[in-house]
Amino acid sequence: MVYGAGKAGAQISESLKKSNDYSIVGFIDDDKTKTSTIVNSIEVFGFDSINELIRDKSAKSLILAIVKMLEFIVKEYSYEILIDDALYNLAKIFDYQYNNDEKASEFYQELILNHEGSIYTSEARERFRLLRGDNLIEEL
Repeated sequence: MVYGAGKAGAQISESLKKSNDYSIVGFIDDDKTKTSTIVNSIEVFGFDSINELIRDKSAKSLILAIVKMLEFIVKEYSYEILIDDALYNLAKIFDYQYNNDEKASEFYQELILNHEGSIYTSEARERFRLLRGDNLIEEL
């Protein structure tokens, strides 16, 4: 699933189609005028359809084009299955795009402490320790 059926979401879907890494099952958008429309041959669903897409179309990842939406998901849907995706993507955005080590560390730490079963935990732990200043080479 791709959150955001606007220009950024359309660009992301095109890139993902070319990479063959993901099969996009739908767009999610909170703009009700976009719901039930088609973008790049992919249907747009409302935000309230996330659980149905997970169940009916076996969606496993939510790719978000908007930082504010990621933060909203972390705040309002902390119990949902995709929360670790949101935390990890926020951490990476603040880490690599905004170069905000403090904010990135907060999201990595929340992922590590609250979602220990996540597939992202190992990488999040490594990035968190590097941002914290641990010298990982000497510890080996």
